[in-house]
Amino acid sequence: MMKRSTVLLLSAALVAGCSSDTVTIGPAASLTYISGSGQLVPAGVHSTGTLVVRVADAAGNGVEGDTVYFTSKLGATLGTPMAIANAAGLTSTTYVGGSSLTTDTVTATVTGIDGSVTFSLTVVAGPPSVLNIVSGNNQSVAVGTASAPLVVSTTDAFGHGTTGATVTWTAFGGTMSVPSSVIDSTSGMASAAFTPGSTAGLDSVEASVTNTGTNPATIVIATFMITAH
Repeated sequence: MMKRSTVLLLSAALVAGCSSDTVTIGPAASLTYISGSGQLVPAGVHSTGTLVVRVADAAGNGVEGDTVYFTSKLGATLGTPMAIANAAGLTSTTYVGGSSLTTDTVTATVTGIDGSVTFSLTVVAGPPSVLNIVSGNNQSVAVGTASAPLVVSTTDAFGHGTTGATVTWTAFGGTMSVPSSVIDSTSGMASAAFTPGSTAGLDSVEASVTNTGTNPATIVIATFMITAH
C-alpha cells in the first residue's frame, strides 16, 4: 500500500507534466519599424542594409505569414515590393538607388493594420563608371621637360560627379610625377605630370580607376597622348 506522501508526489508530477507553455498567437495587430532608415544609397546600387519591419499581434508576439507591402514614393526599384513575415514576424526588402540624387521614402503596410512604417533614404552618386579627361591631352612637350598637369575626373553611370576613387597612372615612354592619385572631394579631380624620356616622338599616359559597381569590378581607362620634341 502506497503511503499518502507518495501519492501526493505522483499527483503533483502528473499535473506538472500536463502543463503547457504554448503561446497562442493572435491576428496581426501592429507593424513596427526595426531598421534600415537613414541610409545613403549609391545611384544604381542596392542598399547595403535591409529595410526591416515586424508584424505582431495585440500582445506583441510575432505573427508569421502576413504580407507586407513596400512602396517607394518616387517609384524606385525595391528588392521585393511584397514580403512574407517569418516566424518572428520579421520581413524586409532592399532599395535600389535611382538616377537622381534625392531623398526618397519607402512605406511599409499590411492589409488590415491601421498605420504604416516609413523609411527615409538618400540617393548619392554611384561608383565611378566613366573616367573623363579634363585637361592636358595632346600636349607637345620638350624632351626632359615636365608636361602641364594631366587632369581627370570621374562620373557614375548617370553622369554624377564622384570622389574618392584612386587613380593609377601609367607612363609609356617617360616618367610620371603624381601629386594627386585620389579624386579630390573638393575639386572632383586628380592630376599628374609627365616627363618625356630622351627620345622625341609620340608618348602616352594611361589613367585608370576601378569601377566597383560591376560584378566583377572593371577597370575604366582614359588615355593621354603627348608629343615629345
